[in-house]
Amino acid sequence: MPEINGIRVPFMPVGGANALKHSGKLDSPGVSNSGKFDSILQDELQKVKFSGHALERLESRNIELNGMQLGKLNDAISTAKDKGSKEALVLMDEQAFIVSVQNNTVITVLDKNTMGMRYIDLHTLRTHLTRWRLDLGTGKVTTERLDERISEFPMIHGRYGGRRHRYVYAMTSKPGWFLFNGLLKHDLERRETQS
Repeated sequence: MPEINGIRVPFMPVGGANALKHSGKLDSPGVSNSGKFDSILQDELQKVKFSGHALERLESRNIELNGMQLGKLNDAISTAKDKGSKEALVLMDEQAFIVSVQNNTVITVLDKNTMGMRYIDLHTLRTHLTRWRLDLGTGKVTTERLDERISEFPMIHGRYGGRRHRYVYAMTSKPGWFLFNGLLKHDLERRETQS
């Protein structure tokens, strides 16, 4: 766990304790700066921080972030906070940051060479349009695959929620992508799908 002035902390400000010492924001113990303390504390609380785990990942994956990237990360966290998010996945350049928005803290970091990142696409996840029927009387569950194409985020028209409906819509993508590039419309009566 990182230390600041001999105190173990669960996270480290960007640049570490040495950056704070060089900036003059971390004074020697015993020096009275009570007027500046609140201001310094608020400044530091607004900056993105990295958990010990995230710092280890940055180091083990040889990821170095420059000032512009840290600024983008801060902006993304601020935007997520303004929208009421508690956690966020921030994608930037060739890295992904999982962030606790409430704490301005990066929890972990992935890069394009990280094993998991190479396989995040719909075709690897093998998601299909599937219907589950629950018999509330018997507790029996039946599963029925409606289409063999890879798809995700199925939905029906909102006004038919909880009622009989004919069409189901789902997103699709091309192999190797997690981004969507198409829409499927499945007709439950005819058992046909249009793309």
